[in-house]
Amino acid sequence: MDSDLGAATWLLFNILSKRGETVKENELEQLAWWAKEKGHLQQPSLLFSTIEWTEIGDLLWKTVIVGEKEGKTAQELGTVLGKVLRTLRLVSAEQVFESAAQEELDPPPSLRPKTEKFYGFGDHPIRGLRASVSPTPQDVIDQVTQAENFSPPQSAQTASEPEVSWSPRSVGGDIGGDSGGAEGRDGQSQVTPRRGGPQGGARGGD
Repeated sequence: MDSDLGAATWLLFNILSKRGETVKENELEQLAWWAKEKGHLQQPSLLFSTIEWTEIGDLLWKTVIVGEKEGKTAQELGTVLGKVLRTLRLVSAEQVFESAAQEELDPPPSLRPKTEKFYGFGDHPIRGLRASVSPTPQDVIDQVTQAENFSPPQSAQTASEPEVSWSPRSVGGDIGGDSGGAEGRDGQSQVTPRRGGPQGGARGGD
C-alpha cells in the first residue's frame, strides 16, 4: 500500500474509532487494498466517498455470490464495509447541515474558515484531503483593526464657519443697489442747472 493511501486509511480508522465503531486497523487496510486491486480507491480522497464505498459494496456482494475462497474473504470484509458506510453517511449528513448553517450566517470572505492540509508519513500532504480551520480571535481583531484604518475620515462643519447660501436674487439686488447708487451720484454731479432756475426762484420769493 502506498504512503498516501496508507495515511488516508489511518485517518479513516481514527474517524471510525471516534464514532464508536469497533474496527481493527489491519482489517480496514485489507479492505482498502482489496478495493484498490479491483480498480477502486485510485485516489486517497475516495476513501471518504460514500459513492465509492457503495460501488465497492456491490462488488463485494457479487464476489460473495461467486463463492469459493475469495467469496469467503469478501464476506468478512463486508462487515467492515458496513461500518465504514454507516460512519461516512453520518459524517456527510453533519457536513451538509453545517454548510447550510454557514450559508445562513454568510460571514465576510476575510472571516471565512481557512483550509488546512492533512499530512501523512514524512510530513507529506495527502492529496485531496483538506479541513476547515475556524479563525482565531486574534484574526477577527486584526480584520476589524484593518477596516478601521482604511475607513475615510468624516468631514465635520465647525460652528465658526456657518454655511451661507446665496441666491441669484440677493446677489442681483446688491449689485443693482450699488450700481444704482453710483449712477445716481454720478448723474447728480454731471447735471448742469439752468441759468434761469435759481434766479426765478429768487424773484418769486421777492
